[in-house]
Amino acid sequence: MFFPKINEAYIEPVHRAISVITIFQMGVVVAGTCFVFFTMKRNGYGTDEILESAFRPGALFIRHYGFSLMLAPAIWAAIGIWMVHRAFNNWMIATFLLLGASAVLWGIWEYLVIGFTPAFVI
Repeated sequence: MFFPKINEAYIEPVHRAISVITIFQMGVVVAGTCFVFFTMKRNGYGTDEILESAFRPGALFIRHYGFSLMLAPAIWAAIGIWMVHRAFNNWMIATFLLLGASAVLWGIWEYLVIGFTPAFVI
């Protein structure tokens, strides 16, 4: 048969790591984008009193195109699976996984910085 039995697992550990890191990356994008939305709203975005030019360009970018950043984890996962199937060296795959995990930490940092300072000080 072409299909494995239900009790057999044919998931390689590298595929599992890629999946877990991708889920964390997507969670960071969703949570960070919502966080920037709420902090911009709290700082007066969308009201008549405060102009859009009072907000930082990074915060405005996330406000307008934040959920399109979900493509980055999807592309990262596709490249990772391609690397595994092309039988790249183990150190290259490990480096790629490390880059994905560090992207999670970097994303958290950037969303926190942009979220806590969405507006210029007037």
